[in-house]
Order: sequence, then C-alpha cells, then structure tokens
Amino acid sequence: MKLTKQDINDIMVTALEGGINYWCLGAMPENPQERKEGEYLSDILSKGKDIMLMDDFGKEHFLTLDNFKKGFKMFQKDNQVEDAGDIDADFADQIIQYAIFGEIIYG
Repeated sequence: MKLTKQDINDIMVTALEGGINYWCLGAMPENPQERKEGEYLSDILSKGKDIMLMDDFGKEHFLTLDNFKKGFKMFQKDNQVEDAGDIDADFADQIIQYAIFGEIIYG
C-alpha cells in the first residue's frame, strides 16, 4: 500500500489522540518556531518536518518522515492492511513504535 500525505496525517491524528498516549508524555515539532499558526501537529510530518516525542522515562525521540515510512513497512509485515482508513489507535501506536524504536516495546 502506498501512503499518501493524507494517510500519514490521518495515522498521526490517530496516534496522537489516543494510540500513543499511554507511553508518550508529550509531542511537539522539533523546531516549534517553524510551526505556522493554525497548523496541526499531525500534519507537519507529511510536510517533511520532524516531531519530538517524549516517552514515559523522559527520553526524547524524533519522528521523521523517513523513519515513519520505515515503521509503516515494518508494521505491514505483521499486519496486512490494504486501506489506511482501517488503521485504528492500536495500529497507529505500532507504526510509531516501529518508527522510533525499531520494535514494539510497549503494549
């Protein structure tokens, strides 16, 4: 499955609004000063900007578009999802964990 920008944005909304909240204590653009007024955090990854995620140990992890795509490919090896609209909070969590950790370490 090829991801569109909208697919990436939708997965990020799902992750940020429920999928990763049990281990991610905070999320912000890597460079907050570059964020435009009214720009959603979930939309900046698809624009090539990085997101900093803080885990429950206080460690910072950087989510880039490249590692997001790698995480999605890893996710797809275990889950044959044909439509990005079928990605729920659990799946979005797995994608983000694969992207920043290279494996599932929570849940």
